[in-house]
Amino acid sequence: MLKWPTVAEAWTYRDPQEIADALINRSAHLERRRGPPAIAPSAPCTNRDRYYRQARRLHVKQAMKGRG
Repeated sequence: MLKWPTVAEAWTYRDPQEIADALINRSAHLERRRGPPAIAPSAPCTNRDRYYRQARRLHVKQAMKGRG
């Protein structure tokens, strides 16, 4: 009876050191390409902001109903 080799992707037959080097280079390239985050994290919400948004929401609701 014939024994067939297990099916594997072509890159698994290369030298393991080449595979490791390629993965390291790829991750370094992705980090350089990604760069710093475009948007800075926002400051925590203060009570003043919360009340302003609540009042603004109420104003918009009343305007939509035709009372504003």
